[in-house]
Amino acid sequence: MNNQNQTNQQQNNPLQIVSRDIYALEQSFNELAHSMNLKFKSEALFAIQALQKNDYTMKIAIQNPQSLKNAILNVASLGLSLNPAERQAYIVPRKGAICLDVGYIGFVDLAVSSGALKYVVSKVVHRNDTFELNGLGTEPTHKYEPFSGRGEVIGVYVVAVTPQNTYLVEHMSLEECHAIRDRSETWKAKPNTGAWATDEGEMLKKTVIKKAAKLWPKAPKDNRLAEAFRVVNEHDGIDFEAERNAEASAKEALRLEARAKQDQEREDKNELMNVTIKNLCSELTVGMTAQDKGKFMREQLGVTSYDRLQYLSIDDLKQLVQNLEGMKGESIIDYIQAEPKEVKNYADGL
Repeated sequence: MNNQNQTNQQQNNPLQIVSRDIYALEQSFNELAHSMNLKFKSEALFAIQALQKNDYTMKIAIQNPQSLKNAILNVASLGLSLNPAERQAYIVPRKGAICLDVGYIGFVDLAVSSGALKYVVSKVVHRNDTFELNGLGTEPTHKYEPFSGRGEVIGVYVVAVTPQNTYLVEHMSLEECHAIRDRSETWKAKPNTGAWATDEGEMLKKTVIKKAAKLWPKAPKDNRLAEAFRVVNEHDGIDFEAERNAEASAKEALRLEARAKQDQEREDKNELMNVTIKNLCSELTVGMTAQDKGKFMREQLGVTSYDRLQYLSIDDLKQLVQNLEGMKGESIIDYIQAEPKEVKNYADGL
């Protein structure tokens, strides 16, 4: 009876439970990784070791075994190793699930192994470094003294070289990286913990690479890099695609608002020029000769023809209306919009 209890305890041991879940994936793993240089038993061992090192991660794996299985299968589909020495990928707990997190080295290896890029290098920049951009398609200059105080970190950059030897350079300030960090659900839930707290340099490189990769060339038959970004973004708490769509929608709304404002300004100007001012001038020049009417226009309006009024701002046109109304001794200016608009004075460009 005691032996039976001992056997049941061993079978219900968290390590035994997750080990069974992981090793049950061997066939599916090998089918996904058939063209990758990954060995299931090695990756299973790396996963189990990672779970053993963190009680909280083990707890989440027990509570949500399907998420653990998904993370292991993502390892196979991406062809990235959980070997901590290679620093390509990690299994981490996020929002009650076990997720596959890809390190910056993993992103770099995917981009290079696909053939889309020859090589990629990312480095952080310190206050006392010399960092200069040298134009599009050109390698930047980064000089520093490695054995003296470089000062605090102020930014990060990545250089990707295409097969055509073109340099693709992206850089971000520390503040820009932290703005992205601060939007993640993981950081908001537990600030000053996790990889951002223990390995900020690695996370800075990962952040700038994720930004730069949007402009990297795509391998026609290898979409693992895009899939890696999808997997990571799914659990990072930041939907970058949604943010880009929201930004595009906001820009479109501003564009439509600006166009509506321009259309209204054009309508107001036409009303002022071709109706109000013309009618006032007609009333004030009744009985005048054509020569006198031309003189009146030059002296009172400051233009030689009504067409020239289009180069004046709405405020200038309204002032003309007020001046003309003053000559009549009465005002109808109220029928034009009372609040002056801030519009460009087109006469400034003449």
